[in-house]
Amino acid sequence: MNIEYRVKYYLGNLYEIFKNNQKIDYNVYLNEKEEITYNRIQLINNNMLFYDNYNYQIRHYINDLRKCFSESKIDKFTVFIALGDINIKMNQFCFTKSRPIDLINNYNILLNLNTPRHWGGIEDVNKYDIPYNKKNNNIIWRGVSTGKYKRVNFVDKFQNNINKNIDIKFSSLVQNVPNNNYILHNMSIKDQLQSKFIISIEGNDVATNLKWILYSNSVVIMPKPTVSSWLMEDMLIAGIHYVEIMNDYSDLEEKYNWCLNNLDECNKIADNGKKYIQQFLNIDNEKEITKRIIDIYCKTIVMNFM
Repeated sequence: MNIEYRVKYYLGNLYEIFKNNQKIDYNVYLNEKEEITYNRIQLINNNMLFYDNYNYQIRHYINDLRKCFSESKIDKFTVFIALGDINIKMNQFCFTKSRPIDLINNYNILLNLNTPRHWGGIEDVNKYDIPYNKKNNNIIWRGVSTGKYKRVNFVDKFQNNINKNIDIKFSSLVQNVPNNNYILHNMSIKDQLQSKFIISIEGNDVATNLKWILYSNSVVIMPKPTVSSWLMEDMLIAGIHYVEIMNDYSDLEEKYNWCLNNLDECNKIADNGKKYIQQFLNIDNEKEITKRIIDIYCKTIVMNFM
């Protein structure tokens, strides 16, 4: 996708408002009595002033937001941002890391946030990946129990599969998920890269491992995404960039057998995934896209409470 397409994609509904030379007056929004579900942050000379409580756990979001604004050269502004894993529609325009796919009223403006967590695996792939034809034929998944029912149902179904080449386990349990005889077994990215087939399952929002799997010589196996982020997950095409399984995982073994019988086709899918991810690794393009998003937001959103 070219730069203009991606800017339009990330801005959602705000793009057309900007193109029509309209303005959004946030002073009206602030006077409404609806619950505000995001943080208000004032930026002065690239320093952040928080109107709401600052949580140390979201420091990576703030560091990334600061980088985004440094690209735009805007030195004084107030922005709205929803911090953390977002899988719902915001009630007004604000920056988020992620948003539900197929929104009619798309108020979530995407920025590339929490990058150490979501893009850190790229370096592991650079260090440890091996050629597709040297990988074993196992199909694997490792992850924590975020998203609760999605991943819990998945592991419940497959952790004790009689086919030992189907290797699906939690690495750890979080979010008060009880240990109902779960087999906990961590596995490094380096070890996962030994397999041709790696599963990606959404958690609280997007699947953290999807980016590095796409970048690798392994094949992504996953249900159709329901949440998108900077990666534009809904632009991935089943059968081209990944092998699709059903949301209830009922056809996983069938699709796995298809992969084993179509290794050359799977190699092409892995190559296509790598080509897709390359567009996000052009630093100059990423800076330009980010700058345009910030500039359009600041030109379109009117706020008088500095």
